[in-house]
Amino acid sequence: LFYVKKKINILFATFDQVPSFKGCNTHILSSCRVGPRLNAKVTLFSLGDIRLPSSPFFEHIPIQIQERNYLKRAMEFQKRLKDHLLSQNYDLIHFRGPFEGEVVVDKIVPTVYEVNGFPSIELPYHYETMSTELLQKIINLENNTISIASKIITPAKRTESYLTERFGQEIKNKTFILENGCDISSLSTQDYNGDLLKLVYIGTLHPWQGLNWFLRVLNKLPENITLDIYPSSEKKWLKELLR
Repeated sequence: LFYVKKKINILFATFDQVPSFKGCNTHILSSCRVGPRLNAKVTLFSLGDIRLPSSPFFEHIPIQIQERNYLKRAMEFQKRLKDHLLSQNYDLIHFRGPFEGEVVVDKIVPTVYEVNGFPSIELPYHYETMSTELLQKIINLENNTISIASKIITPAKRTESYLTERFGQEIKNKTFILENGCDISSLSTQDYNGDLLKLVYIGTLHPWQGLNWFLRVLNKLPENITLDIYPSSEKKWLKELLR
């Protein structure tokens, strides 16, 4: 996205708990490791109560918020982020959602919005009684942060298509697909003798994770393949998974 010779300061703001066992945690920490390659110091501002070790290229500021209500917790996180920005200067701000984005997009520095999903789509799954008025406020917040962000990155072509459908073709001019991946050099088949291939899924059971489609595929594969599932405790989706 940019190249400079001087050492720069990057803020990575995310309304996610770090460290945690969620998949996004790996994604977030991988992004924070770009510091040495960009001659940059990355400051990670996140939810959490464990501070990760610092280095010349990385600093972690975990924010512990005991509030259980999701929206009140988001508002408190916004306040803490705003207070932090009053005393710090950054050359680039990277954020992962509209709540943190609302605080940073009015800063006179480039901003990068990493779009993995939208609260307006996901929250109704968790809070079925959410009012139409509240949902519209969240949609307006998403629209504003998308329109003001300097650049947008997303890990999936499907999300890029949704962005285009929702915000128009002009959004493509500032949107980049940065696909998720894995280090295949760490994988080995030397110990696999063809007798039994054991797979494991660790994560949430939300419909958008695609686990139901994977089970359909698994049903058509040879019987020497097994899958162990270690889910979180969403009873509603667990019932659907068992069915």
